[in-house]
Amino acid sequence: MAAEQLRLLSFPAILRLPRFEHDMEHEVEIGAPAPTKTVALHWADGASIPGVTFARLSHVRLLSGAFADECGSVRDLVCVEPEPCYRIEMDASRVTLEVAQSTLDQL
Repeated sequence: MAAEQLRLLSFPAILRLPRFEHDMEHEVEIGAPAPTKTVALHWADGASIPGVTFARLSHVRLLSGAFADECGSVRDLVCVEPEPCYRIEMDASRVTLEVAQSTLDQL
């Protein structure tokens, strides 16, 4: 009986995963589904998508949030609606953020 209790008490500790808070920060919550694979592939290939301002590898500056006035590069298009959102890799820290188009400025 004691061995069974020990096994039950230690089981949650085995499933507990470390949290990396710096990798989890997001500037916006993405409520819309990811773009279709076709849209994402066309965008990555350099196609112009209506309403999408930034191309892949564009150099941008964040206008607000914890990383305001820092620069980074656009890596991925995360969603198109209700507002285009991008995955940005910050130049100095190499932190990756997902941010709305309205919080970015082209450099």
